[in-house]
Amino acid sequence: MFFCCIYLSKTDVCVNSSCSPEDVSGYLKEKLKKQVQNIREGIEETKKPLDEIYTKLFITQARAAKEHEICEMDSTDQSSHGKEIECNSIFQQDVKPRTVLTKGNAGIGKTVCIQKFVLDWVEGRANQNIKLMLVLPFRELSLLEGKYSLHSLLCELYPELTNLKDPKFYNSNETALIFDGLDESRFQLNFSKKLVADMNQITTVDVLISSLIKGKLLDSALLWITSRPAAAQNISAYIDQITEVQGFNDPQKEEYFHKKINNPGFVDKIISHIKSSRILYIMCQIPLFCWLAATVFQKMLEISTKELPKNLTSMYCHFLLIETYRTHQKNHGSDERDNKKLLKSHQEIILRVAKLAFLQLNRSTVIFEEKDLEECGIEAKDTLFSDTCTEILKVEPPFYVKFHKTMYEFVHLSIQEFLAAFYAFHCFSNKNLEPLKAFLAQRKKTVSEDLCIDEFLKMAVNKALDSKTGHFDLFVRFLHGFTLESNRIVLDYLLPQMQVDTETMGKITKNLRVVQRKNISAERCLNLFHCLSEMNDCSVQEEVQNFLNSEKGCVKTLSMAHCSGIAYMLQLSEVQEVFDLTKYNTSDEGRKRLVPAVKNCVKAILTGCKLTENSCDIVASALQSENSPLRELDLSDNDLQDFGMQILCTGMGSPNCKLEKLKLSCCGITEAGCKTLASTLDSNPSCLKELDLSRNSPGVKGKRMLSTVQKSLHFTMSFHDEAEHWLKSGLRKYAYKITLDPKTAHRKLRWKNQKVYVDTQEQTHPNYPEQFQHCQQFLCNEGLRGKAYWEADWNKHAVLGVAYKNIQRNGQDESKFGCNNKSWSLECFIGSYVYKHNNLTETIPAPRCRAGRVGVFLDWKSGTLSFYSISSGALSHLHTFHTKFTETLYPGFEVSNSVTLWQPTKKQGSDS
Repeated sequence: MFFCCIYLSKTDVCVNSSCSPEDVSGYLKEKLKKQVQNIREGIEETKKPLDEIYTKLFITQARAAKEHEICEMDSTDQSSHGKEIECNSIFQQDVKPRTVLTKGNAGIGKTVCIQKFVLDWVEGRANQNIKLMLVLPFRELSLLEGKYSLHSLLCELYPELTNLKDPKFYNSNETALIFDGLDESRFQLNFSKKLVADMNQITTVDVLISSLIKGKLLDSALLWITSRPAAAQNISAYIDQITEVQGFNDPQKEEYFHKKINNPGFVDKIISHIKSSRILYIMCQIPLFCWLAATVFQKMLEISTKELPKNLTSMYCHFLLIETYRTHQKNHGSDERDNKKLLKSHQEIILRVAKLAFLQLNRSTVIFEEKDLEECGIEAKDTLFSDTCTEILKVEPPFYVKFHKTMYEFVHLSIQEFLAAFYAFHCFSNKNLEPLKAFLAQRKKTVSEDLCIDEFLKMAVNKALDSKTGHFDLFVRFLHGFTLESNRIVLDYLLPQMQVDTETMGKITKNLRVVQRKNISAERCLNLFHCLSEMNDCSVQEEVQNFLNSEKGCVKTLSMAHCSGIAYMLQLSEVQEVFDLTKYNTSDEGRKRLVPAVKNCVKAILTGCKLTENSCDIVASALQSENSPLRELDLSDNDLQDFGMQILCTGMGSPNCKLEKLKLSCCGITEAGCKTLASTLDSNPSCLKELDLSRNSPGVKGKRMLSTVQKSLHFTMSFHDEAEHWLKSGLRKYAYKITLDPKTAHRKLRWKNQKVYVDTQEQTHPNYPEQFQHCQQFLCNEGLRGKAYWEADWNKHAVLGVAYKNIQRNGQDESKFGCNNKSWSLECFIGSYVYKHNNLTETIPAPRCRAGRVGVFLDWKSGTLSFYSISSGALSHLHTFHTKFTETLYPGFEVSNSVTLWQPTKKQGSDS
């Protein structure tokens, strides 16, 4: 927080019983104005008027977030989450909220928003309907001990309120209580506790806060709460409106640098350089990082540095050096041009602060007390501390006079993570592993004194992967950055000389790439890419780029890491004409990781890819992003249903949406979804030219509402073949009779007519080279290269699929359907289906039935193989494989009990 302490004398406080509510409000306004009218930027000593340096922040409706804050920004488009909200309009939405939660990353500007909101109120520029406004920082509420009534609590913090005891004065929509920094609270808010409804009832502070949030107490008063994302999840169920400070958008970043730096030539160079590095450009969403970047780049340009930092480790190394230089100049009145001497003179305190950063990061702590400093050998009253530590630590004096406990935090979370990584690397380099043992202990009980650097970094990566929220993501990035000699040279004296040879660097990169192949989240994968980038290793990006430039995408099976990398690279590349998700040979999870690439293409084909709610959110994000290139979108054969349609419409309702063609064939959309779509198109006249809603169930009203909109907007629309009719007749017009090929049948299989079953005794089939030797399987006679549909009954357990003729006939995986690159299968169990290709599997829950019927539809030319469960004549889509078939395919089956082949009644139509 940026609030500082204002010490008031007794004469400043109105406690006279004759004071009217208007008098009290006037006193409070004056008090608050002193608190908020000036702001200290970063570690600048001199405060500046807030109005002079305030750059409007980007605030939107919020989204869910569980990842490390930097990774979350990396994968998110700022303009993708609803309309922008003005700071002063927090309580002025269409449906006026009582409680508003504003979340945002560390240093993003939440407290600055509050300062601006309060300043505009006290100066009469906004929200004049509010008569009483009280700021209540969680950090200092946490210091209160004992029990209070709400009124006595407020009086403890604002003595001006002592004689205003009438609850009606507080319980009104003319009162606003602002709770800043929920993430800094030491309370465990428990909404299941017995709460209070009387503002004079005495209880604990946490119960008072819970009662206010839940609306048991002062149910008419306005509440505004700010928090970092992780802590925000704990109270979101009790909030009317959730917003998010996303920091600076692209124009605001440039506006900031123009305001901050007086030299226009420097500004242009800095903006150009930041745009050339994705990670630096992303970080500049954070106002405080913009200050850090301006500090580093301006100083480096002043001393005519030829090459500016392009990655985070280099950037932060220079920041530490520059701040050390600034401290020395301030305290000694002279320049020290020799970096070694400069760092040597400040080495002791820098290492102590770095130790503080490391210990507290390992404890997941971002705010410290004096006892935490003392643990690391730092005395807050020492000159050494005041001369050096305050350059990278914020000293937070109390907001209220009654508190004398000073709190500390690093200027930004990323600085804490950098210093923590520096300390860990320093300890490792000096073979001082004792401080690191607690950090590394979870993975290995003992840490060898001869630990090599590649093994050390591998253990750190494993530690980071154990964190569900990416707690150590930036930390491991910085650790890998320190392997570069160019970064260690910047802090030459602080880090001992060490050689990281080419062979060792190779081991480190190999370890990262091995981890990427594991089943880890997309965000963890991207962070490992960034670790490689910090080492100036672009091998993965080059591999992905070569892959994109080749035709292998249709054949090669892609890992999760490949999919994350491809999506990331596609977003960085030039706008793609066509992004066809169906051509990538991967699992459903892999395909989900590829979806973000829709943000950078003109035409997106996402047919039959089993899109989830999250995938719909990504597509909606692409539609409403600024300068969105997306013009054609095909979402056919995805079970979006009406909720998916609702999410999609949040993107289509944006003025940025320029979509011209939308295909939603067979997406399970009913009348409700059509109503949402019609309302969206009607309220936001779009560029839409074509709309395909065939094979859905819009109902009479749904068709009528869309037809009305169609007439006014003049686009073409299709409702042909509603869903149930198409599944029953559209597929079956490709009905194909398949028959068992005896030469391929395993020796335990017997058959009669179209039924194939297992016999305990081996049959006296002639020995054919085509015969399956290991698995109880058979292929059919019919080779397929067009469109074909067939059905089969199964009992207890069976496998259905297709295979190339040259599939192996012996061996477990080599011959089993779905376990190699020559076959695709659906395995039917009691209670589930499992689809397989090349040993990649996904499971679908199913009713516990001992038998069933499955339909299979092959479209060889389009590269799709679809499976449907059949019950009482109704077809339900199970799964669709998307690939590029290169050879003739043959239907195949594995039998555990029995399988019966059926040819559905053929409708008019032909194989094509």
